[in-house]
Amino acid sequence: ENWKRPRLEVEFLMKLLDKYLSKELPTYIKNNIRFEPIGDLRAFSKSLQKTIAHIQEKTAHCDGLVQSLALNYGSQDEILRAINSLKETKGEITQEMLSNELDSKHDVDLLIRTGGDHRLSNFLLWQAAYAELHFCDTLWPDFSDKELEKIIKKFTKIERRFGGLK
Repeated sequence: ENWKRPRLEVEFLMKLLDKYLSKELPTYIKNNIRFEPIGDLRAFSKSLQKTIAHIQEKTAHCDGLVQSLALNYGSQDEILRAINSLKETKGEITQEMLSNELDSKHDVDLLIRTGGDHRLSNFLLWQAAYAELHFCDTLWPDFSDKELEKIIKKFTKIERRFGGLK
C-alpha cells in the first residue's frame, strides 16, 4: 500500500533499501543470518530485484537466525497468490499445501505491534493464526532491547494451547 506515497518518496525508499541490503550483507554472513524477503518482488526495479536475489543467495546457507523482511507485502495478496499457484492442483487443497505456497513459511509465535495501533494491518494473517499478540504505544525507532526483553519474559510464561484446552 506504500506505493500510494509520492513518487519521489518511493524512489528514495527503494534506493535506501538497496543501499541497506548491500551494506548489511557482511553482518548477515558474520552472524549466520539468512535473509528471506516476503512479498511480491515483481514491482521492484530489475536492479533492486537483483540485489535482493544476491543477498538471498549469499545467505542461503545461514542457519542461525532468519530475517524476514516484508517488501511490497500484504497478507491478503500473499494468500491470493498462493491460491492462484494451487489452482491447477488435482484434489483437495490442504492447509499444508497452502502454507507451503505462502511467502513466509514460518508460523508466528509472538507478534509485537508498535506505534499504538491495535490491528494486524494485513500482516501475516495466516501465519499469525495462533500468535500471541502484544501491542505497545512505543514508536518503532524508540523500541528498546529492554522493552523487548520484558515482552519476551511475559511471553515465556504464557500457556499456549493452539485451540485446545491444554
